[in-house]
Amino acid sequence: MRPDAAAAKSVAVGALAALGSQLGLLFVVLAVGAQFLPDENTGTFGDWLPAAV
Repeated sequence: MRPDAAAAKSVAVGALAALGSQLGLLFVVLAVGAQFLPDENTGTFGDWLPAAV
C-alpha cells in the first residue's frame, strides 16, 4: 500500500508548520531574555548567546 500524494503533502505541511512555530517561539524567548542580560553583555548576538546558555 502506497500513501497517496495528498496525505503525504498534508503530513509534510504539518511538520513544517510545527517546526516554524517552534522556531518562532525560540526567537521570542531569546528576544525577551536579551532584555534581562546584565549591562556588561552589550556585544553582538554571537557574543552573549554562549554566556546566556
